Formats: sequence, structure tokens, C-alpha cells
Amino acid sequence: MNQLVFQIESHENVPYMWGDGGVGYILQCPIHKEEVAFLWQCT
Repeated sequence: MNQLVFQIESHENVPYMWGDGGVGYILQCPIHKEEVAFLWQCT
């Protein structure tokens, strides 16, 4: 999974917080387009 589809930062534009001001990512497999993943990183 290395193709970025969408990125959203918490607490700025949505009423959710991932960790302490984290960032959420939706990634897609470049070969198998139907496979996606959601992950987040905390700052």
C-alpha cells in the first residue's frame, strides 16, 4: 500500500482526534485497486 488516496488531520476539520493531533491516511494498492487501508500517525 503506497498510493495515497486521502489524508485528513484530526481536530482541525473534523470533530475527531487520532492520538494527540494525529493524521489519518487512506492508502490504495496500486496493483489491486480494490484493496485499501486506513492508518493514522500521532504527533
